[in-house]
Amino acid sequence: MRCSGTLLVSLLAFACAACLTRRSHEARPTQGARRPVESYTLANGLRVVLEEEHRTPQVAVELAYDVGMVADPPGHAGLSQLVERLMFQGSRHVAAHEQIRAIHALGGDLGAFTARETTLFWNVVPAAELPRVLWYESERMAFAFERVTPEVLAREQRNVDLANTKASDSGGRNGIDRLILQELFPAGHLYHPTSSTSDWHDVDLNAVRAFYADNYALTDAALIVSGDFERSGAQRWIDWYFGQIPARAAAPRRVQPVLAPNWAHKLELEARVDQPSIVLSWVTPPSSTDEQEFEVLAEYVTQHMRLTACAEARLFNVVARQRTWRRAGVFDIRCRVAADVPIDTALADLEHMLVDLRRQGVSLTALQEGSMGVIEAEQRDQDDVVKRGWWLADAIFKGRSARLFDESLRRYANVSDASMRRAVSWLSPEGRLTTIVHPNPTATVGREAPN
Repeated sequence: MRCSGTLLVSLLAFACAACLTRRSHEARPTQGARRPVESYTLANGLRVVLEEEHRTPQVAVELAYDVGMVADPPGHAGLSQLVERLMFQGSRHVAAHEQIRAIHALGGDLGAFTARETTLFWNVVPAAELPRVLWYESERMAFAFERVTPEVLAREQRNVDLANTKASDSGGRNGIDRLILQELFPAGHLYHPTSSTSDWHDVDLNAVRAFYADNYALTDAALIVSGDFERSGAQRWIDWYFGQIPARAAAPRRVQPVLAPNWAHKLELEARVDQPSIVLSWVTPPSSTDEQEFEVLAEYVTQHMRLTACAEARLFNVVARQRTWRRAGVFDIRCRVAADVPIDTALADLEHMLVDLRRQGVSLTALQEGSMGVIEAEQRDQDDVVKRGWWLADAIFKGRSARLFDESLRRYANVSDASMRRAVSWLSPEGRLTTIVHPNPTATVGREAPN
């Protein structure tokens, strides 16, 4: 039986409460509310998102590209991160690191990061400095790498290798996550992590420029401006600085081979952790396919299993998480195991809880609470100006509405008993990777634990 009608009423009630709470804390209630998000596309293909709100006298300018680490060619892990770093090394009219120094001198902040499928450059400055930041970002987009020398390229290649090696060899979550993804997705799959270091001998500036031209086209980018600005003025500056950049089409993306995930096996690792831990992982459908159901399920499993595990005092820090990308997702359940509890006993406890979940499903009350919990978490994220830009870019690249709160209500109102049962059915023993992590203070993640 569908429960979306009842769920929608609950979510709307939550929305009203959230809006009232937010409004009660605004210093300027008549001026502080966000105006509707406006999105449009320039003639050269660049998508623009404007969100005007006047709660604080600052503005955020973010330039997002629909490209990330999955675009790295085989043998060149980190090429997308290298591009990100080189984008700070100056352009035709901007010296290396000049933008960093100028933004900090204004009392603002800036940065960038490259994720699996998205690259984001962000700036937060006093509202009056919007034109200057738009100019900096248009310079970066139009004239990247013009001041990069072979010496700078070699230095940044070493920095990328050092960062990737540190992440993959660490005894913590990054190194473990990397090996789990290598097990879940076969070699050749876009989500199968490659070597942490690259063979850079054939990556010169021409190769970097070619990679940039193929993957960082205007049609695969979004400019997001949010904060204390006047919309018509911002549009004029955007048209002036970005509208003159020549259109450039992206090269065809690397074709994803049809490869089935690896199913039902066990991975044992040693890592520099304090206690034994267990990670249960499943490959889930891509974004826009039951994505919200898995997010709600992660919220519910975390709360339900944590209560059950605490009562037994054998499992601790139980956390479920859903990561959803364009072509697949991963749902995992992580927990730490008490030192005096055998691993087999802990695994049996987890399996018993999963059997109960598959048999009983998720009640309407739990579904409502889980949906509201996810929306609350999204709203907390979106209150951070940088994270909000990330959410807006993600919505644009996934073809969703840039009206984030309305979009959240719509998506979670469509969650039903039937769709939740479909999500729960994915958590089967037959489709599961079981990872057991044994403590070893001298271990390098990647070495199998002894039998």
